[in-house]
Parts: sequence; structure tokens; C-alpha cells
Amino acid sequence: MQREPVRLPVGRKIAQELFPQKDLLRSQVHERTTELEALNIAMELERRSHRYFKDFAGQLRDTRSRELFMEFAKEEQLHFEALLKEYEAVIEGR
Repeated sequence: MQREPVRLPVGRKIAQELFPQKDLLRSQVHERTTELEALNIAMELERRSHRYFKDFAGQLRDTRSRELFMEFAKEEQLHFEALLKEYEAVIEGR
């Protein structure tokens, strides 16, 4: 019998892939970062989080646990969609 993960497997490597703030701050975010660039960075982070939670949910056999992580994934998708609307509004306002 395969055991389900007991906790969310967020080791240092996974956390850095999901939330690469230090790397992003060093390489992409600076004083000259535009609003559109910042929105792109935020949307990429939401995409990564959504994918991670969805993939993790796919590993679970327990329906309740799977639904919980799918809810997390759904929330991340909603955040992405809100950022996308903001991005589009900025583009249209130009």
C-alpha cells in the first residue's frame, strides 16, 4: 500500500522553485521595474503555485485532502486571473 504524503513537501528546493523571491529580486526587480514587468512576475508566481498545488492534489487518494489542495490551486488560479485583468487594464490604458 502506497502511503500518501503526510504533509506538504516543501523543502528548500521546492520552496525556491515556488517562491523564488530572492532570485527574482536580484535579477528582475529593481528601481526601473515597470508595472507590467511586476505583474508578469506576480503572474508567473501564481502559475507556479497553482501547478504545485494541483500536482500535489493529484498524488492524494483521500478525497477530502485532494479537494482541499484543489481549492488551494483554484485560489491561486483566481489570483492569476485577477493579475491578468490588471495587466490587461494597464495595456488598454496606454
